[in-house]
Amino acid sequence: MSYDYILMKGEAKAGLEALAALSETVGQVESVKTSISQAVPSVRWKEGPGNCWHGRSEEAEFMFLVAGTDDVRMLHMSHCERAVVERVAKALGLVAIDEQSEELFDG
Repeated sequence: MSYDYILMKGEAKAGLEALAALSETVGQVESVKTSISQAVPSVRWKEGPGNCWHGRSEEAEFMFLVAGTDDVRMLHMSHCERAVVERVAKALGLVAIDEQSEELFDG
């Protein structure tokens, strides 16, 4: 089981290098939080220092930074099962990267 994932816009078939070159936003802060909360209803949000948001539930932990006015560029998930990552990736239309194996997969 892996514990750390990055989620961002793109396609798994594009490969890791192609994803790294993308700068497409995941969405606006409130819409990202809402979509995650719908996929993982028990998540509780807390704003951190430096335009950072943290979410925690029994199923996963979330973290993202806000760039520019209100843009989220990527999402980090940890302490979770792949099935939860797939559910969140599907809800947001994102590709996930397993940080340990560097495997890419769609939700």
